[in-house]
Amino acid sequence: NNGDFQVKVLREKHKCNPQWKVQKASTTFLANIYKELIAVNPFFKLNYIQSVVKAELGINININKARRTKLKVIKEMEIDVIKELAPRFPPLF
Repeated sequence: NNGDFQVKVLREKHKCNPQWKVQKASTTFLANIYKELIAVNPFFKLNYIQSVVKAELGINININKARRTKLKVIKEMEIDVIKELAPRFPPLF
């Protein structure tokens, strides 16, 4: 045995399934990207957010990550409204 080998079958097309699970897509990252989409209609279903992320970024996110992303955007919208209206209304106490 001199270290040589012989290829028995060469398959040009690769048939294994691609892995789309990327753990690096944090809720902060997703909230920054999809802030305008969720702000336009905060009543989007979580499944719709999942499908948009899959179509645009090519990654799967679970339903909990979609929920956390949506809540993060809604919370940021509420904070923006509070900051905008706070100077107009003095505190009651």
